[in-house]
Amino acid sequence: MEKSLSNIDNKDTSEYLKSFYDKHNYLNDFYSTENIKNNTFIFIILNIIMIIFFFIAAYVEEYQWRFLYFKTTSNKYIYLNAIAFSIWHLLSNTAYIITLPCLFVFAFFLAKIYIKTSSLTIVSVIHFFYNFVLIFITRNLDLFKFYNNITNSVSRYFLLLLNILSITICIFFSIFIINKKFNVIEEKKEV
Repeated sequence: MEKSLSNIDNKDTSEYLKSFYDKHNYLNDFYSTENIKNNTFIFIILNIIMIIFFFIAAYVEEYQWRFLYFKTTSNKYIYLNAIAFSIWHLLSNTAYIITLPCLFVFAFFLAKIYIKTSSLTIVSVIHFFYNFVLIFITRNLDLFKFYNNITNSVSRYFLLLLNILSITICIFFSIFIINKKFNVIEEKKEV
């Protein structure tokens, strides 16, 4: 028979709550290996919906950080924007201190891209891709333990490398988009 909350002592409380959470964690149960095998179609649909929401979230965030506040294109203003962007992610628990340098570089880079292209869509796509790399790779490789065990030195270096890798991918991806965009503009001018 299961223990009720009134029958358990302090030593058993954490263990009881953990077992209760495990039993009622339906999302975790859905993403379990066996359930994924049995609900492949639903799993794919949910991932597509998640991707759409990731893009919407990236677009809204870029609207907040680029479009609303960019009154000037001075480097000083861009630096302040990048610092605020990094600290905001830290305070909202979507980043860690070790990743702040990477976030700052990424924010500065996105600001420069926005100034060059004046396109919120382009920076949103880049931002979405960055989030996609971080979230989907870490989830699919079951590496969330690195986020939960940030005091581990190996975890710190791994997170740093993962951030650098994702930023590098975004840089190459955005350079391709920018070159394509400016080539189209030049072709129109020539015509």
